[in-house]
Amino acid sequence: MSTKKKAPKLDTEPVDSSRWHPREEILGITTIRDRNDVTHFRDLDLERLETLVSEGFVALDERWNDAPTVRIFIEFMRAWPWARAHGYAVHPARPDRRVTIEGLECNSSVVPAEQRDALREAFLEKFRTADELNVGTHLRAWWD
Repeated sequence: MSTKKKAPKLDTEPVDSSRWHPREEILGITTIRDRNDVTHFRDLDLERLETLVSEGFVALDERWNDAPTVRIFIEFMRAWPWARAHGYAVHPARPDRRVTIEGLECNSSVVPAEQRDALREAFLEKFRTADELNVGTHLRAWWD
């Protein structure tokens, strides 16, 4: 007779959905149970990112692999309010339940023409270590 204990199935663990609903509302997503239990988001502005921090869903000094910290992303977004964060939220049934910021992006067509070059230079300077970096019309930095 085997004495191994089975790991609990994540879908059967109780989840206080009232705790996680505000996170999803801020992100504008609905987390789903899929193979990875993550839901990606884009277009997260500074105000909503700061709300995630103040509500305890994201820590300022948190980082994804070699990405800058959330604090650095926020500092950049304060200087360049057209920048938006992207990343993913882990389903609440998983033990880590985190929100991960994987990078920033910005559609430079919404930036005043006289500031586009400065934004592009600042973006390249700050995020040149990204695993994927696009500094064309659509600026995008992503860390794997």
